[in-house]
Amino acid sequence: NPKSVSLFSPDCYFSDLSKNAVHWFWNFGDGDTSYHQNPMHTFEDEGTYPVKLVIENQYGCEDSAIVEVYVDGFYTLYLPSSFTPNGDGKNDVFSIKGTGLESDKFELRIYARNGQLIYKTDDINKGWDGTANGKSVKSDSYVFDIDFMDYKFKEHNKKGVITLAR
Repeated sequence: NPKSVSLFSPDCYFSDLSKNAVHWFWNFGDGDTSYHQNPMHTFEDEGTYPVKLVIENQYGCEDSAIVEVYVDGFYTLYLPSSFTPNGDGKNDVFSIKGTGLESDKFELRIYARNGQLIYKTDDINKGWDGTANGKSVKSDSYVFDIDFMDYKFKEHNKKGVITLAR
């Protein structure tokens, strides 16, 4: 439990529901095993794992059951709601941070209130410093539009508002 986990929360709890078992052997499908009746296992990589339980009763009779556990990877995207490009070295750039993002497919666009594109980059490591055409823009709210791809090469789009305060 559960049959599907993620790398963000990779613990899976297994319960033996057999009757009269005296020995248990769990094979988690990732190289790890357990002899406990009701083990907990932490998966370290994404994928689908055939988890097999072999039980034995007091007479030496064996039975087995297999269940597949799906372990999903994950991506995270962290976006600030405001930034202060005042040159103090703190929060001077609106930048995108995250995990599980592909840097090959990324584009950040910043728009003024009137819809004019004032900043664009395809470098995931380069944020917006609060300038347009080399000049500082005024304190205001600006629209961001981000196209990016996660580690599974699935495309995403995120739109929102960033507040620039000088």
